[in-house]
Amino acid sequence: MLITIDREIFLSGMALSNYYDNATLSNRWNWMAYPNYNANPGYSPDSLGIETNYGGADLGLLQTGRVPVEYSNYLQNAIAASCYFTTYYYSVDYASHIYKTDNSSHIHTVQDTMSKSTGDYSDIIVYQGKLFVTSNTDIYYTDLAFATKNNTWWTVTQGKTALQTSMSDGSGRGLTHFMFEFNGILYIVDGNMIHTWDGTTATYAYLTLPNNYLITDIEIDNNMIYLAINVNNIYSKILVWDSITKTTWNSEYVVYAPNISAIVKAEQGFILFANNDLYYFDGNSYQWIRYIGATPSRNMVECLGGNIYFVNSNGIGCYNIRIKSLTQPIYYQYGSAISCLNISILGSIDFFAQPFIGNGYTNTKFYTCYGLGACNTFYSIFYDVLSANIRRIEVMFATPLNDNADYTLQILDINGTVLHTQEITKTAEGAIIKKNWRIDKKVDVFRVALSFNNSACNAIKHIKVFYDDSERFDNK
Repeated sequence: MLITIDREIFLSGMALSNYYDNATLSNRWNWMAYPNYNANPGYSPDSLGIETNYGGADLGLLQTGRVPVEYSNYLQNAIAASCYFTTYYYSVDYASHIYKTDNSSHIHTVQDTMSKSTGDYSDIIVYQGKLFVTSNTDIYYTDLAFATKNNTWWTVTQGKTALQTSMSDGSGRGLTHFMFEFNGILYIVDGNMIHTWDGTTATYAYLTLPNNYLITDIEIDNNMIYLAINVNNIYSKILVWDSITKTTWNSEYVVYAPNISAIVKAEQGFILFANNDLYYFDGNSYQWIRYIGATPSRNMVECLGGNIYFVNSNGIGCYNIRIKSLTQPIYYQYGSAISCLNISILGSIDFFAQPFIGNGYTNTKFYTCYGLGACNTFYSIFYDVLSANIRRIEVMFATPLNDNADYTLQILDINGTVLHTQEITKTAEGAIIKKNWRIDKKVDVFRVALSFNNSACNAIKHIKVFYDDSERFDNK
């Protein structure tokens, strides 16, 4: 008998749990009912900082995860919002500081301190070569050289009503004044309203929704704006708006999830994040995809190619919309402290975090993740082989072992007890491409753990476990 852990398993991503029996009817039913759900069992969700869909020739290989490299000088407080423009990051923290970060040198400089409160209210965007930052009640405006700084650009310079600090329906729900550009116009979201600036004229309440509709995120597709709406913290809606009609929207769809925290354009349709789950919205109806254990805000989600990266408690997760798999390519032990996620023009995955270590919060840290090499452990799901005997294990590498390649493979029982350990190194084995060994170990329920002990470790094509069929004795 044979268990093969290979490309099919690797590309399926993390399973919903560590346990999966041979009766796959429930999983097959899920696949039939939810075509965006991958019915293959995949591997254990304990596999943190492991890459299996890196892309190109490496797609479907088991590899080391991406390495977060820290660049943290001159960052003081938690970052509330950030944006990437040309070769710089612009960001605002919870203490109203505005930073400019050179993406080449990774040097952060404080450019100004706003006179208004920031925090959860804030967003930051570059529009027509100018920088706009929302605060609790106003919009800050400056050129990119920070020569002209205006803390009350919205209320005083434009003479408009102050932005809301909470929803007007009396619910006390907080809100973010996030901004986006569409067809050359800057849109400012303000709870249940959207204001505009076209470079010449500011318009307050260009679109007004019912006062119990909280706009949580937007996405743009086919010259339409898709608004994610929280209705009374009970359910959600997707409103489709052409931005031309000022008084109403074009169509709407109900989503029975209390809060859509982020909406992302997929290659076809949209991915919705809501209450620890992923949903797929095709423009007319929605379907549940899977549980992900995270509800990231719009500042914590980015899309690159077919991969949607998002913040979770273990760092940065990834959902691949082409192969419908969930992975955890970046492990960061203080994942809950990540406040902003960005992808640079170079393709690096960058994030800001302010971890709580010891007795207090540290200064905010900035990380960039580009190359592979993180040393972490891959875990398979548990396999129930009914008191069988494992005879042999085979590990196939993608290429002959590199210098300093170093792995540890273990067989673990359901309690985590180590039943077998095998070290594999270039020093001991030479430039092999396949390793076989016998173990003769009786097992019942087990899983495979493979640790990458060095950043030089080669990618792995498959792990095979050969075992004898079980012998069962019934008392008569």
